[in-house]
Amino acid sequence: MVSKTTGICLFTVLSLWSLLFFLKSHNVLFLFKAVFCIVIAITFIIRNNTKKIDKGVLTVAVTFAHLCMPFFIQSTGMQIMPVRWSLLLFILGMLISSLSAIDLWRSFGLLPANRGVIRGGVYCVVRHPIYLGYLLSFFGALSHFFSLTNFLLFSIFIFLTIARILREEALLKEENGYLAYSEKVRFRLIPGIY
Repeated sequence: MVSKTTGICLFTVLSLWSLLFFLKSHNVLFLFKAVFCIVIAITFIIRNNTKKIDKGVLTVAVTFAHLCMPFFIQSTGMQIMPVRWSLLLFILGMLISSLSAIDLWRSFGLLPANRGVIRGGVYCVVRHPIYLGYLLSFFGALSHFFSLTNFLLFSIFIFLTIARILREEALLKEENGYLAYSEKVRFRLIPGIY
C-alpha cells in the first residue's frame, strides 16, 4: 500500500509542478506532461497487487533518476528542427505513453515487477511502448531546446531506459507466457531496431 500511495503522491506533485511551469512559461509541453502525470496517478489508484517486485536500492535509484530526468531539460538552446515537428514528436510520445499506461491499466507500476503479461493494444508492437513514448517526447523537447546539457541528459535517459527494460524483463521471464510473447513481439523499444 505504501508504494501505491507514494506513486499517487509523486505523480500528483509532478502534475502540479508541470502545471505551474505551464502557467509560468505558457509552454504547451508542460501541459501535456501534467495530463500524462494525471493519467499515471489514476492508474496507481486502481492497480492490481504484484506477484514479485524489485525494491533494491539500485533499482529504486535508477527508476527515480529515470522519472525525474525529463524535468531537468533546460528550456534554452538552439532549435534543430521546425517547432511543429518538435511538438509533434513530443505529443506523439505523450500519446503513446498515455495509451500504453491505459493498456496496462491495473498492472501499471514504477518499479520493475511481475504484474502479468499485457499483450494487447500498443503492446503488440513493442514490449515497452511507454518507454518508446518517453523517448519520443524527450527527443521532441531536445530538438526544440538543443544544448550540450540537454543532449547529455538525453543520453543518460537512454541508458536508464535500457537499464529499466532489462530489469523488468528479468522479472517477467518468470511469468508463464512471457517467452512466447517476447518471441511474437521481437522488439523491446523501437520497431525494427531494438
